[in-house]
Amino acid sequence: MTITDAQIEQIASILSTWNPLGDMADKIKDLNGYDIEAEDIAFDLTMSGLKTNIAISIREVLNQSFNLSLSTDDCLDAANKIKAVLKNK
Repeated sequence: MTITDAQIEQIASILSTWNPLGDMADKIKDLNGYDIEAEDIAFDLTMSGLKTNIAISIREVLNQSFNLSLSTDDCLDAANKIKAVLKNK
């Protein structure tokens, strides 16, 4: 499975709109609209062939990147939006 640059941009937009960091986002110098995290999520999903639960991938990437404590349930809305993006090639 290949995820396009346009899809990665859409994933970053979904993460930016959700903004799981909240007010902490202003304190992260190199956040750059969640671009790096979107790429990490896309890479994880590409490597698994979408066999990985998208919400779990989001949770793992964001928790590791920002030392958050998001649950899988916290990530479900974003995961559903990302799943829709990935279905539309």
